[in-house]
Amino acid sequence: MTKAGTQMNADKAQMNVNLPWEVRGPASMARKFRRWGTFICVGSAFICVPGLVHAQLFKCVQGGKTVYQQEKCPEEAKQSTVRPPDTVPVKPLDPQAAAEKAEKEQAAEKGNVIGVFASYTVCAEKFPEFATRYSGAFDDWKKRNAAAFSRVTSSPEGGKELNDRLRAERAKPFPEDTPGRLAACAPTVSAIQPGRGTK
Repeated sequence: MTKAGTQMNADKAQMNVNLPWEVRGPASMARKFRRWGTFICVGSAFICVPGLVHAQLFKCVQGGKTVYQQEKCPEEAKQSTVRPPDTVPVKPLDPQAAAEKAEKEQAAEKGNVIGVFASYTVCAEKFPEFATRYSGAFDDWKKRNAAAFSRVTSSPEGGKELNDRLRAERAKPFPEDTPGRLAACAPTVSAIQPGRGTK
């Protein structure tokens, strides 16, 4: 190559150094895209690798005990790998099934609220000691179920059902002795303070 040609190539290189990469020509842009493609592929590999690592479980048997873990077993334990079960996607309900499910849940909620309220009211009316002992628990139950109770009492149907249930509960025979009264009201106590019984 002549001295003039060598000087011309040096001048072009110097120009490319000083120009933004967007105007250096197709070859320079292609190199840039190839470089970015490499970074993207490598980054994707780092993102995907942890998922692959966590997909493996180790079954460790040591001293008659079997333990499943994500780390390798101790050297003294017998080790085998286990593939975790595939997650089963939850199929969303179609609109009609979802509406039917919501209706059943609302009916169950309404029945529970009406039943507890009516039974507590009757127990408190006929058994004053019961009201003294469990009024605080009933107030807490009303706070926990305030939204459900409001939905029941705000609808004409709910209000009618509540009044009908109160009349039916009041018409039932009620025990005269204290043990009988406690037994009759025990389900109400379990409802307003779950897990504590009649304590």
